[in-house]
Amino acid sequence: MSDAFAVSVCPNPKQPRECEPADAVARLLGERRLPRFLEVYGNLGGAVDGLGDCHEVTLALMVDLLNSGAANGWLRVTGTIKPDVRKRFKHSWLECDGWAIDPACGKFVVTDLALWEEIARPRVKHRWTADQLRAALLTGRVV
Repeated sequence: MSDAFAVSVCPNPKQPRECEPADAVARLLGERRLPRFLEVYGNLGGAVDGLGDCHEVTLALMVDLLNSGAANGWLRVTGTIKPDVRKRFKHSWLECDGWAIDPACGKFVVTDLALWEEIARPRVKHRWTADQLRAALLTGRVV
């Protein structure tokens, strides 16, 4: 990852508000409490499976949030998105406090959830709470 880490926050222009998830990530990065995330973010060449690194990056960030005691209210979401007229594709993202957190392919974008849903048109397969994710990882279940 480059030394210059940037988080792009895209609020809903009709309802601007503070973005606590972006602030939390910035704080934890400053405290060096996101080591797994830093290991994979921007370092996978944009793709492991030829499609992107969203699955690896969101899982790494969620595990770091769990280990930091900061995962309360965060969800890891898997499903599909269709942001344009092309075909729908598999994707993973995080949600917290009404924000969609999409740290994939070397870009960390946090968007108002309603706005993001309008743009990405997601179909959710599963939403994992921190406790569900921890239990799945401890039992070796694929997440």
